[in-house]
Order: sequence, then C-alpha cells, then structure tokens
Amino acid sequence: MNTSNEVVRLIRQVEFRDKELKKIVMEFCDNKYNNVSSTQSLEISRSFKCFSNHISQDFEWNKLKFFLRNVRALHHVFSLLLHFTTIDYLPNKIRDEYILAHEQLTYLSQTTIQRCTCEQMEYPHSIWLTKSSRNIIINAKSLDIFKLLVDFIDTGTDLYKHEAYKIFLLNFEESMQNHSIISLDDFNYDTFKTQYQYFKDKNAVNALFYFYYYIWEISKDKNLFPINSGIIYEAMKRHTFSSEYLDGYRAYYHNPLENVPLTDKWILIQNEEYKTNNEKTAKLHGNSIDFNRIVAKEYQAIVKEWIWVNTGSSLLTKIKNYGYVVDFLNFICSRKKHQYYEVSIDEVLIYKNNILSTVQVDSNIGRTFNGVKVFLDYCNDTKKINIEKNTLIQLTHSYARINNAEKVSDEDLVKIANKMKEKTYEDIKFNLYYVIFYLLLESEMRLSHILSLEINSIRDTIKKNQYVIEFQTKSSGTFEIKTGITKYIKKHLDSVISSTTMIRNKCQDESINNRIFLKRNINRSLVISPMRKDDFNIYLKNICIELRIKPYTAKNLRDTHMTKSVEYSISKGLHQLTQSILTGHKNTEITKRHYLDEDITEMLELLYQTQIGDINVNGEVLINSSKLCNESVVEKGCGFCKRSHCTDDSYFSCFICKEFATTVDRKSFFEERIKEIDFKLETLSTRHDIEDLQLKKQLLLAYLKKIYIIDAQHINKENLNV
Repeated sequence: MNTSNEVVRLIRQVEFRDKELKKIVMEFCDNKYNNVSSTQSLEISRSFKCFSNHISQDFEWNKLKFFLRNVRALHHVFSLLLHFTTIDYLPNKIRDEYILAHEQLTYLSQTTIQRCTCEQMEYPHSIWLTKSSRNIIINAKSLDIFKLLVDFIDTGTDLYKHEAYKIFLLNFEESMQNHSIISLDDFNYDTFKTQYQYFKDKNAVNALFYFYYYIWEISKDKNLFPINSGIIYEAMKRHTFSSEYLDGYRAYYHNPLENVPLTDKWILIQNEEYKTNNEKTAKLHGNSIDFNRIVAKEYQAIVKEWIWVNTGSSLLTKIKNYGYVVDFLNFICSRKKHQYYEVSIDEVLIYKNNILSTVQVDSNIGRTFNGVKVFLDYCNDTKKINIEKNTLIQLTHSYARINNAEKVSDEDLVKIANKMKEKTYEDIKFNLYYVIFYLLLESEMRLSHILSLEINSIRDTIKKNQYVIEFQTKSSGTFEIKTGITKYIKKHLDSVISSTTMIRNKCQDESINNRIFLKRNINRSLVISPMRKDDFNIYLKNICIELRIKPYTAKNLRDTHMTKSVEYSISKGLHQLTQSILTGHKNTEITKRHYLDEDITEMLELLYQTQIGDINVNGEVLINSSKLCNESVVEKGCGFCKRSHCTDDSYFSCFICKEFATTVDRKSFFEERIKEIDFKLETLSTRHDIEDLQLKKQLLLAYLKKIYIIDAQHINKENLNV
C-alpha cells in the first residue's frame, strides 16, 4: 500500500468498528485516489469516515441512505458501493441489490447528487437520468417494473417535468399497498383501484390514468378492466377523462339492447357499426352527459332512457338536442310543484314565448324547438309523459336557411395555397393539411367526409383512370354514397396513405387504424387518433393570421369550390379545347371527335364530381332554334318540345323524350338545374331519392357534354372556313 497516499493516511487515523471494512476502504482509496490535492484528500476521507461505526449488514440501502445525510461528496460513496459488487464482503442479498443497480451506481459515482434526492430513493436503482440530464426518482421494487415506468415516462414529451408524474413515480411502490407487482401481467382493475385511492388526494390521478392506458396499449389486453368498471379503452384517450372520472363520470359502450346505466354522469362510446359519418368525426372518444343538470329526478330517468334506446334519431343528434331538452324541462319544472308527468299547451306556449324573446338568431330558435319536439314526440309515443292535445304543433318554427359562408377571394386563395405548400416540407401533418385544403376546393366532400375517409373508401372503376369514393352524408344515415373522383384527387389521397403508413402501423386501435388522415398527439405520442375538424380549421386560421388576411374556415373553402373549380381545372392541365370552352376563346385546332369526347367528359366530371357513364341522350342538340317549327319551352328553359302538344302521358321527364330539343346557348339552364340537384342532394335522407337525383344529374351532364361537343365542332368548323 502506498504510504504517500494522503487519503489512505487520513483514513488510517480513523478507528473503524469493522476492521475488514477499514482494510477494504484503504485499499480502494489507494488504487483510486493517488494524485489528489490535500483539500480533495480531506473531503474523500470525511466521506468514508461515515462508515467507521458500521458493519456489512448496515449497507442495506434503506439503512445506508440515512447515515449518508452528513456526507458532502456522495459520489465517492457510490464509487465504493460499485467496488463492493466486485468483492466478497457484503451479504449476498445486499450485494445482489447493488449489482442490479450497477447502471444507476455508475451514474451516481460520476455526478453530484443532493442528499435529499438520495433519501427519496427507496431502492438503489430508483434514479433515472432523462435525455435532458435531469434526475427523476422512480420507486419501484422490481427492476422490470422500474424499466416499464422508464419506458412509460419516455413516451410523452417531457412528461417527467409535470408535478403529477413526479408524484406518481416517486410514490409508485407505496401506492401499491399490499399488491405484489413484478411483471406487466400483474396489473389489473384491483391494482388500479388501490392506486386510485392513494393518488386521488395527491393530484396525480392524471398520471395514473395515462399509465394504465399505456399498459392497455402495450399489452393489447382490451379486457384489462371489466365492463362495469366505468373505464373503457376508448374513453381513456380523452385528455379530460381523469378529471371526469374524479368528478363521477363513468364510461359505457352505447348498446340499446342492454339496461340503461344507473349512474348520473355518462361518457358514451358508440359502437363503430352504428356510427354515421358525422359521428365518426365529431366525438371519437365519447360524449359526456351530466344528468344532474336536470332538476327533477322524475325527468332524469325519462331522459336517460330517451338517450339510451333506439328512437329513430341518431345518438349524436340526441346529444346535440340534450341541452335544449334540459333547459325546457327545468323551465316548466320551475312553474309546477307536482304533475311532472303532464305537459300542457299553456306551459309550452309560455316556454315558446320565452325563447322567442331571448334567442335572437332565427335558425337557433328553430333548432331549439325541434330538439324539444323530438324529445316530446318520444315521450308522447311511449306514454312517459301525458302531453295535452295540439301541444307539439306549437313547437313548429319556419325560418329561412341562409348560407353565411363567405367565398375566399382570388387573391387570398392564392396566398393560402402558396403558404400551405411552402409549409408542407416542415412537418408531415402540414402536408396532410395541404391535401385537405386541395380536396375541399376540388371535390364536393365536406370536411367531415374527408376526415372520415378510410383506405378502402377509394374504389377503381371499369374505366381507366376513373375512381369512385364512398362516404356517408350527414343526412344519408348509415348507408354509403358513391361519388366520382378525378385521378388528381386519387393521387393526393395515395400520397397521404403512404405518408401516414408508419403512424398507422403503430396504431393498435382497430376502430381507427384504417383511417386515411391520422395524427400523433403532441403531448401523448403514444395516442394516435384521426384528425379532427378543429385541427384543420385552427391551422387554416393560423395561416391566415400569418398572411394578415381575414380568417377563413373549411366552410369558406367548400363554398369557394362552387366558383373556383373552373380555375383549378385549368391549372390541372386540361386540354386547350376544354379551356377555350370554359373561357369562350375560339382558337382550337381539334378535329377528332373521340379526343374531343374524352376531354370534355373529363372536364365535366372534374367540375361536377359525378361520372357521366354511358347515358343515352334521346333529345336533339342544335346550334340554334331556327330548324324548330315549334318553340314551346319546357324543363325550366332547358329546351323545347318539337310538337305543338305533348303526346306522352307517362309523366316522365322531357329529357328522355325523343321530341325534346335544345340549343347550345341553353347550357346555362342545364348548369342551373344541376345546381338545384346538388342542393337537394344535401337535404335528402333516403337511398331511393338520392339515387334518383344522381341519375337525373348524370342525364343532365350527358346533355351538357353533347352541347359542349356540338358547340366546339361548330367553332372548329368556322375557324377552318376563315
């Protein structure tokens, strides 16, 4: 042993209770601290002096960490503990404990750690160094569970910085009480309840819920909690679920065939097979309902049943109307002491006058009355409430449906398009937003249609480069609507599917992993969810703010589609003839009919988002009406009947009659009729009516196509004669 080693000399002067320990410490210092200053030598010797009154059994961690309180340079002690793992001095159980914590001891021997931090560590492996070099205490007895917690806290963006997560990790083992947890399979509803009771008073329930959601994800065990627990996998994706659960909310799968839940606060998760298109995009992780908002308990039971059972209205519609129903019931309840199961015409009239005097917007009045009427219709049909005769008719209200969406100006549209395209290189989600922007302008789909699209929504047709897409309109119920899309739209959708493949592969939620537009949540990267309407609208608003133009939403873009589709069809490189037809220029050299036919077909299908197909046009298209002997205008100005009186008693449309004729200057009338059909398609709900109008639209487009062809041929003929 080197007699010149100052540290060894100082330790030799200290009396140790355990002579073997003194020898080990001196040998360790002789090898490690040969060239240190006098000041450092004094500091090191003082660090090891704390062991002078202890024996090997005292090195058990829960004893050791407390007599280290007086040690200033703890990293020297951790270096010695590392040395103990390589020699035969400590009892096997204690030595094994430090061997398992080798990684942590190595780190602690190379850094400065506060004594209070050391005391918080229940086990020598309880400390974890984050990527940003911050110390986090994770008290879990099992090293496997410790590693599980490290992986968990590493899933989110800086979760360890939040106080709730610090509390959760620090008290994890203590929160388990008498449960023995050594592997992932040991977590269940019982362990959750025990930990919930522990953490609910420590403001750390949010971390607890996210941890069990993490377990649910990695274990792929969707039966982690029983159905009657009020905790459902889909509901745990809600950012507010932990606070809602604390507030008494419980989650349920909406199944009208089962009994109505007895609790007063629900989070309803609807079965995917029953969802309409709007329900798929509106509330993906459930809708919260607080029945305590209803003053009279007698009414609470009725409203619960109305929400739960099948009544003809969708669940989303009933939830939207719930607020109107609550206000109505509380209003009439405040004016009666008894007879809750009766509603008189006088009560409804008083309520109606109150709404008319307090609600300013006409459409809101209509929605309010309709929501209450739907509920009272149910009560009347089921005899839940005795409603006086002629009462329901008082809740009718006529109002004009006004489209308040402002079209996007040409200048602003170009600015938005350029800025969005510029930002596509910054982030994958910006690329998705740009595609959504494009689809809103180039298709007839609403934002909800676009966001609900699935990979298998896009279908090939028999015709090359022609595709259809299936989606549900807000009024079509549960069946799907097919609409034609161009190859350009198909190309953009394919690019989105490709760019979101990695996210989709990591998504284990079968109800959403087939969606085209997916996103990874910012603060909870483990949670993958479909894009919401708010995501796009907020992004679009921020783009507008950055450009210093008025803020627009998806509704503005969709309305702009009706007037900007011509400009965008030109930008997609349609043939010169198509452009000349659209702009009125007479400078084409096209003479081949088959090329003319294909080009105009593509142009019309692009503009009107409908495939024309093989529709026969029985009527005649003329350059002008000079050859007509009779000019009886029919079909709202679209054409003429060749006969002086109609001989067809079938009541079929004039468009399919051989005696129908039109001229090229009548194309604006056809365009107007197509607009009328598009408007009606938005309001219809039955499959038969929708398909009937779609066929009529195809027929009108077939006429429009023939008009364009005849007009173009006439223009070409005139140019050749010049």
